[in-house]
Amino acid sequence: MPCIPILYLRGKMAPLGFSTGCMYKTSLTLDNVISFYSHIGAGALEINFATIRELADFKYDADLLKTISGFFYVSIHAPFKGIRYGDNDFSRHAIKKLQKLCNELPVKGVVIHPDTVEDFKMLEATGLPFLIENMDKRKTRGILAAEFTAYSMLYNFGYVLDLKHVYEHDPTMALAGDYVSAMSGRLREIHISGDGENSNHVTLYNMDAGEKIASLIPAGVPVIIESVFEEPNEFIVRRELDFVRRHSL
Repeated sequence: MPCIPILYLRGKMAPLGFSTGCMYKTSLTLDNVISFYSHIGAGALEINFATIRELADFKYDADLLKTISGFFYVSIHAPFKGIRYGDNDFSRHAIKKLQKLCNELPVKGVVIHPDTVEDFKMLEATGLPFLIENMDKRKTRGILAAEFTAYSMLYNFGYVLDLKHVYEHDPTMALAGDYVSAMSGRLREIHISGDGENSNHVTLYNMDAGEKIASLIPAGVPVIIESVFEEPNEFIVRRELDFVRRHSL
């Protein structure tokens, strides 16, 4: 049985949990990562697929389906390496598998990077619950709040606000308010992690600006932690979960 925090049961806060990508440096398999998050009491889960191969190879049995269904909020991160979403076979294969997973799993959203998309109309026509994410400083698209205002005028997508990406562009975090306004009532998921000089997605609890970043979590929106862990250490992972939870109440 997963250890579900009583706060979720009482509806005091939005679901909070992790991306499976947090454990990419460990030796855990994807199903082991999902079971680990269930064990420590996470209420939200984002299943991360960096590549089309990872997405294509993902399989699950009845036990894993039951574990995934035990989370209050589940999303999928669509592949973002080696793919351009448009009129090509790679996209068609990815969309077909995403549709299968959305039909069989309790998926509430499919996160996608706008810089990987060539044809937004094609994505919209699939009917999948795509969520466009704001991007980090390495990208040239999805980095301005005004872009999300434009998306809202043209398409029917939801959004993901990545607070760590906001911090990269603006350490004062004033930009976060602009994003929230631009995303308006379509904000469906929050990504959060710390930012380090030599490493992306570090833990927030031991980052100087961790409090500043975490304090801007909008109320009522599911939160996915993206901090990367070197090993599945329960103490460290729970510490990060508890740190973010304190700012989500």
